[in-house]
Amino acid sequence: MLICFCLLNVVYEVVRVIFDENLIAIELNKSNIIFNKPIYVGMSILDISKTCVYDFHYNFMLKNFSLDRCKLLYTDTDSLIYELKSDNVYEELIKKHIFKFDTSDYQPNNQYYIPLENKKDSRSNER
Repeated sequence: MLICFCLLNVVYEVVRVIFDENLIAIELNKSNIIFNKPIYVGMSILDISKTCVYDFHYNFMLKNFSLDRCKLLYTDTDSLIYELKSDNVYEELIKKHIFKFDTSDYQPNNQYYIPLENKKDSRSNER
């Protein structure tokens, strides 16, 4: 019975069923649940991110590259990995549509002469 008394002192709602002198079933339920973390905000952010990623894939990539030249290999919450068939992807895609890409981390004098644009600009995909 010592175990039973220890469990009864915990701040839980308790449902007890006594089967025998030596056998008691105890069900513990939390008496109240506090939602002090904004889970719904995180879920909304992930949903919006997913919408932006899908929009980029279907309304930008597949409109600029045909299905036989653009193969989606992997997706994550905020990234896509493609296999692109192109003679020069920098000329065909990035320079032509610079407003869609964050090239701010490129070397200033890079070999493809791509300008440093859209530093961490979340709106770059909206344009």
